[in-house]
Amino acid sequence: MGMSSYEMLVDEIIATMQAKGPYAGVERLETLRAEGNSNATTCLGELYLEGAGVIADAEMGIALLQEAASEGNPNACETLGRLYLYGHFGVAENASQGHEYIEKAANEGLPGAMGICACDYFYGRGVALSHETGFEWALRGAKLGDATSNALCGDAYQTGVGTARNIPLAIQHYRETLKSDPENTDVMCDLAICLSDISNEYGTFPSQSDYQEAFDLLSRAVEAGDVRAHSLLGIMYADGVGVDRDYDLAHHYIELAANNGYEPAQEMLSHFRRNMRGKWTV
Repeated sequence: MGMSSYEMLVDEIIATMQAKGPYAGVERLETLRAEGNSNATTCLGELYLEGAGVIADAEMGIALLQEAASEGNPNACETLGRLYLYGHFGVAENASQGHEYIEKAANEGLPGAMGICACDYFYGRGVALSHETGFEWALRGAKLGDATSNALCGDAYQTGVGTARNIPLAIQHYRETLKSDPENTDVMCDLAICLSDISNEYGTFPSQSDYQEAFDLLSRAVEAGDVRAHSLLGIMYADGVGVDRDYDLAHHYIELAANNGYEPAQEMLSHFRRNMRGKWTV
């Protein structure tokens, strides 16, 4: 997928600022804006929000973005949508207004907006909840490589919410998510669960390579400090899922998760007992 005209303009302005200084970039945008270039108006609005090359002025930034959005600029719509959905730059949160802008941007084909739109529908944020509509938007965004869309598709296929459960497709979408968002420990955990069928919920038949991939994913997430990963790794050791059963290691990881406030791990700890040799067992 090639660069959009907006992305090319942003690259041009960054290069101009680096070569000639911030004012040269702003001057170029003002010239283009006067010529009716809504991408330039959008970029200028974002510079005012960030205080990049100009004195930060959120009111001016929002006014410029609204001007560009009124001209149908999808990037301006996406930025405004994020502002209203999340309350950035002093903007009061307004989920319904935020979603309205986001869906406009999504309908114009912006992958990031599709992912946000999918989540809005899937979780009922600023719009009536519809898992099916959320999933449809997520599929559209996933085809364009959006990480949020891929993650939501994975969730939908894993849980069977919004579509029929399909663990192989969940695995596929989670893997795609990690290609563009490799530090996402939530997705690492969900992918590990799907690969290993850690709770025997899916009726799949994991291979040893599936178990190894799951173990490696959880180990990475543990290194990043994810408490759910600690608990899941403990379960693998406790049940001998793809590894040799080791109650001491199981207790170690589950206790770490419990001590860091992960409630499911706190309940699991109650099942552990020490045997006569001082070793942990369940």
